Formats: sequence, C-alpha cells, structure tokens
Amino acid sequence: MGTPILIAVLAASLLVIQGAGAEERHGDRERARAALERGEVAPLAQAIAKVQSLYTGDVVETEIESEHGRFYYEIKLLTPEGRVLKLVLDARTLEIVKVKGRPGRDGRRK
Repeated sequence: MGTPILIAVLAASLLVIQGAGAEERHGDRERARAALERGEVAPLAQAIAKVQSLYTGDVVETEIESEHGRFYYEIKLLTPEGRVLKLVLDARTLEIVKVKGRPGRDGRRK
C-alpha cells in the first residue's frame, strides 16, 4: 500500500518540477523576444551570418541564453572535419566571447 502512494507522490512532484521548468523557458523566450523588439539584441540571422563569415561548417543548433542581465547566442557548428564548435556571441554586439571545441585546419576561415 505505501509504495504505490509514494510512487504517485513522486510522479506528481516530477510533473510540477517539469512544469516549472517549462514556464521558466517560456519566460526566457518572452524576455528575449521583448529585448529583440526593443533593439537590445541583434536578430539571430545576423549572429549566424557572423559565425559563417568566420568559420566553415553547418549550423546545427542555436540558443539564446540570459546570464547576469545580458543575452548571449550559443551557436553550434559542425565543421567539415566533423568537429563540433560551440560559439558564444554577445547578442547585442555579436562579439564572439567564447569558442568551445577545436576548429581544426578547415574550421576557421582565412
């Protein structure tokens, strides 16, 4: 008798936690959209164009994150050598602030 109740309580708790995470992600998207409309962040297309002007490869994933009141684009790129690069750009200035992974010989454009 005690085990089914415990399982039900744990399952309900998990749903509440997952729901809270979904609401938080939705709020992040709304803040990012509002920042774009106010001109506080550059459009994602410009961020992708910047990355593609500097590195060869295919964009495989993009995200926008907020940290310490600033927005950052995270763009994952698959290089011709099969390496994955994660580039972090300031979403306002499009300055590349971090590159994770190794571009290899063909990753960075000349």
